[in-house]
Amino acid sequence: MNSEVEKIQAVMRDDFIPILTDCFGKELKSVILYGSAAKDTFIKGVSDVNILVLTESPRPEAILQLGKKGSRIIRAQRLSLHFLTENEFMNSSDVFPMEYYDIKADHILLWGDDPVDRLNLTPENLRHQVEERLRGSINSLRQALLASRGNNKLLSEVLLQWYGTQTALFRGILRLLNHTEIPGQARLLIQTVAEAFKIDPAGMDELTVLREQKKSENAAVIAVTVLGFLTSLTREIDSMENS
Repeated sequence: MNSEVEKIQAVMRDDFIPILTDCFGKELKSVILYGSAAKDTFIKGVSDVNILVLTESPRPEAILQLGKKGSRIIRAQRLSLHFLTENEFMNSSDVFPMEYYDIKADHILLWGDDPVDRLNLTPENLRHQVEERLRGSINSLRQALLASRGNNKLLSEVLLQWYGTQTALFRGILRLLNHTEIPGQARLLIQTVAEAFKIDPAGMDELTVLREQKKSENAAVIAVTVLGFLTSLTREIDSMENS
């Protein structure tokens, strides 16, 4: 565990959880750290700190109070807070299996009871969400090509924003293939998916370079090749359903 992650966990336990308990009282059931800060891929100044807050019942007034009392820590630590009742969490595993598989694989209980092992996660629900996300990604990139009107800078910015949302999708795909070792590094993750389906990852490799360098003169070319990669991937996922 890197030192930044240790500092984050210390701040959560020593400073933020007391505010949560003050705002939610006995309604607070669990505080769970997940995402990059729970699996040691956290990058200071880039990564958000994902916190799942589970409560007995919906408490919008407590959330409002937390926004006032915890604003300094929320901003300073780049907290991304997600509020669910415990029942909502347990009953939505069929809707968000990709995200919940990720939480189950890498999470740290900061406070309360840990309900994660009781989640009912199935390959069928995972495949449906993977297919929906793949088709949604293809549509988003097609719309981005249209909206960019050939503006390289604008399209580069859209590609960078889009890229950050895709790693959960690729992890979900590998879980569909029963991979037990899911790479944490984005480039290796993409390469593993490409090798599994024997698809050329060139477009995604170029997108990774764009993310690292923050600029490219060929954003449109990258977008087109990425679309080719995703389209091939969608056909492979469809064939899994029909096999």
